Amino acid sequence: MGDTCSSCPPKDAPAGAPLDGPLERTEPRLRESDHGEKGTSVVTNSLVVNSLDPAALAQGDAANRRTARFSQKEYRSNQPPDAVDDRLEHIKLATYKTAKSPDANARDLISKAMKSDRVCAMLEEGHVNSVLQAVEYFEFPATTRVVRQGDTGESFFVIDEGSLLVEVNGKVVNTMVRGQAFGGLALLYKCPRTASVTAQSACGCWGVTFETLHRVLEETGKKRYAENRKFVDSLRLFDALTTRQRDCFAEEVFTEVFETPGERVVTQGETSSAIHFVKSGELQAFSGGTVSTKGKHEGGKEVARFKAGESFGEHSMLYQEPHQNTVISVTKCELLVIGRESMIKVLGNDYKDFLERNFLSAGLRKSQEISHLNLEQQKALVETMTVKKLDAKESVESGLRFAIVVDGSLVTADGKTNLPRGQWFEEDTVRRLAGADGCRLGMLRKVDFDKTLKDLGFDSEEHTRKMMVVKKVPLFRFLSDTQVADFVKAFVMKKYTKGQAVFKQGDPGQTFHGIGNGEVKILIDGKLVRTMGAGAYFGERAVLTDDKRSATVEASSLECIIWSIDKTVFQQILSENMKKELQQRIKLQDTNVILKDLKHIKVVGVGAAGVVRLVEHKTTKMRYALKRVKKKRGKIPEEVDRERRLLAENDHPMVMAMVKTFETTKSVYMLTELITGGELHGAIRKIPTVLTCAQAQFYIGSLVLVLEALADRMIVYRDLKPENVMLDSQGYLKLVDFGIAKKLEEGKAQTFSVIGTPHYMAPEVLNGRGYGLEVDIWSLGVLLYELVCGYLPFADDKDDPTEVCQAVLKAPLKFPRRYKDQNGKDVMEGMMTRQPKKRLGCGINSWEDIKMHSFFRVGYEGSAKTGITLFTKIMGRELEPPWKPAGEEYSDDTDGATLSDAKELG
Repeated sequence: MGDTCSSCPPKDAPAGAPLDGPLERTEPRLRESDHGEKGTSVVTNSLVVNSLDPAALAQGDAANRRTARFSQKEYRSNQPPDAVDDRLEHIKLATYKTAKSPDANARDLISKAMKSDRVCAMLEEGHVNSVLQAVEYFEFPATTRVVRQGDTGESFFVIDEGSLLVEVNGKVVNTMVRGQAFGGLALLYKCPRTASVTAQSACGCWGVTFETLHRVLEETGKKRYAENRKFVDSLRLFDALTTRQRDCFAEEVFTEVFETPGERVVTQGETSSAIHFVKSGELQAFSGGTVSTKGKHEGGKEVARFKAGESFGEHSMLYQEPHQNTVISVTKCELLVIGRESMIKVLGNDYKDFLERNFLSAGLRKSQEISHLNLEQQKALVETMTVKKLDAKESVESGLRFAIVVDGSLVTADGKTNLPRGQWFEEDTVRRLAGADGCRLGMLRKVDFDKTLKDLGFDSEEHTRKMMVVKKVPLFRFLSDTQVADFVKAFVMKKYTKGQAVFKQGDPGQTFHGIGNGEVKILIDGKLVRTMGAGAYFGERAVLTDDKRSATVEASSLECIIWSIDKTVFQQILSENMKKELQQRIKLQDTNVILKDLKHIKVVGVGAAGVVRLVEHKTTKMRYALKRVKKKRGKIPEEVDRERRLLAENDHPMVMAMVKTFETTKSVYMLTELITGGELHGAIRKIPTVLTCAQAQFYIGSLVLVLEALADRMIVYRDLKPENVMLDSQGYLKLVDFGIAKKLEEGKAQTFSVIGTPHYMAPEVLNGRGYGLEVDIWSLGVLLYELVCGYLPFADDKDDPTEVCQAVLKAPLKFPRRYKDQNGKDVMEGMMTRQPKKRLGCGINSWEDIKMHSFFRVGYEGSAKTGITLFTKIMGRELEPPWKPAGEEYSDDTDGATLSDAKELG
């Protein structure tokens, strides 16, 4: 049976018609229930009207079509997100359930019914097996209403015996008998039923609920991923890979089972094609022996045994050396395997070199000074490193800036200190020797280090120390790499002697300072507050505000070297937009605010969760947005609590800034920055044509930076669309609404909830088998297509959720004939690749592959030498946005807003 998102089912339908009728042009966002993420979804009444002007469609004009689409898109929020329909099917279905398990005939019946159902036919083969694991039996007496039109659909049925009548608006339109299925869409997500189904006679049905199926999928997916990840984490070969890189390999692991004792797994003399990890069972390794004509290993000497948790084949595969031994099963064995083809697929043909470079790179990042260089600069240093094999007791050469043990170990000449694999040292004068088994040492010589820094544009190593100081300042994290480099070049060095003041309390603030060497002490009203040493900084607010010094700083060591930059010079480096942004950030850092300090100005938004108002601090006149959400039974709604936690831990210039939260007995309040430029989809309406390459670069490039930052924190956003992107007063982006975003647990790269807005959802979200950060890349591709083509890539003119799902899962990606940008086509095809492992940005280099794509380099072809890219320009606020708001824009849809909490504010 069809499940639709329409609250108004079709008025009529011919007998025998498929039960997936048309629906109103509404697009619900799927949200989690208030019980948290359990592989479930609930449709809220937060709807997006998606109506296209037929005349515009007939004309085929992209601009008109897009304007029509956006101009008629609006929100309606009449129901809280955690509202639960008390008529949900599972409540009443429980009374009809009987204890019966499917036999072979029933399993065959269910499989055939699923394959003939137009929704289930789109599902992967694994879904059928999962349904067979989760299926239950229901017996319905004659005249029983099995499902009711308008109820939230959450169950799928296959008729085993008897017959059922299908009614639409009270009129019988079909009769279903044994072997037919209905409710297939409920396996993907829950929508209102488009028809009622009633037992014509006593009948029996095999059924499975959304929750049951997705629980099985989740349990299966989590178990498989946990085993694979444990395998990957156990391999020393991968110990320098990032979390994202390990995830890529966890998805490549496959299972081999050897049922009987004596089966050969690998043979002595063969070149290894895989690494094996013993999941269960036991194996023997033999040196020597022969293989009989029947394929059995005979003779030889047993040299090792492998049990659960142990692995073999790593060294042989990595170095393409023959196996030293033959390995055979002793008992039934289950092995987890990564093949050489997978290594090549993920890392390329030079996977050995990649792993070694990755290991060296991970080691370099352990250096406090080198770690503050950007990724490209670190890569340049890795390229200058060499790996040298040292024999036992051989001395390490002098003049090394940095060294790391790749294999084996190092010992000091006196034998007191041992450095095993992965340990490192830099600029060390201690004499070191290779250990008893020798050593492979990754080395960065001082002369190569200095030359590379010079080639990168650094005057000296002192330059990198200055950069390290600057990048420590939270406020300066928002500067682009080029701005930081210019900032550092402008530093002036000055020496201070013990007791000499750098500045005094009450002086005008004019300079920012970093400590190059020595120590200073901080005094307030003559009393010592703290001391600060090399690498510390002070006075950062002085270069952006007119505040007077709040303390005295004076040298406390015999000699102290201070690097300084004057306010005038600093502000010359910044664009006007960046200055304003940093000044705003300083104001937002003041969290010494209480509710009574805030004065209500007006309501600026009404959402499903609560009311957003513009408020003003009575003393400072600083303006904020204040979102109020009522508690449910004394508790903060789950999605609101998740949103405030995620916003609080994300400090990014293109994410709405959280100032603080307040709680009362009845409500929770989120105080955030005030975003005054309106929504992105509103701005797009004012641009008369589809976006040019440069305009799309700006918006999508900004979102790349945001999503990359979220991915670094293992946050999957899950609801990227124009309505969730706002503009600040300058026209730069701000990502808002983290209500269904989720931070993945450490070591777990997958989640399972079917959540999001259907047209923007990645295929793997719908199939329920687990997904991760890659879904945001798919949504980004959809959004880019929408900006440059004027409509959605899949099911733009469809509202039937079955057709939307079918298009997202199966429809080919096509571009309008008028769209000629091959770079744009390539990047969208990469982002909207249905296999997550092959999707652009989902490989070993993650978001770097997207940022380096030719689409984002058009207009910045010389960036390799200058370091100036689209992304540094965006971070430095050095680009003119495609649309700059003329004034302040807020939601017009504030009808029905109730403000019963006036006494809480000032």
